[in-house]
Amino acid sequence: EIAMGIGVVDSVCQLEFENMTHYRGEYWAITVEGYLMDQAGFKDSHDTHEWIKENDPDLYDLITRYFPTEKWDLCSGKLIQR
Repeated sequence: EIAMGIGVVDSVCQLEFENMTHYRGEYWAITVEGYLMDQAGFKDSHDTHEWIKENDPDLYDLITRYFPTEKWDLCSGKLIQR
């Protein structure tokens, strides 16, 4: 019974680790998307270079290592606000 309990604890810890990995990946994706779009109001947060720089300066520094810092014209049409 003790071994069975340890297995359950190990499974829960593994599940928590996998969930955290997923959340980190999602956070990265959301932030990079906002960085690339760079349009205020595109989303509730993470929508402009300035927002990201103010709220998560370490991640902003990481992103600017790999992506240009000048504004891209990725979306020339008007965004639909939902």
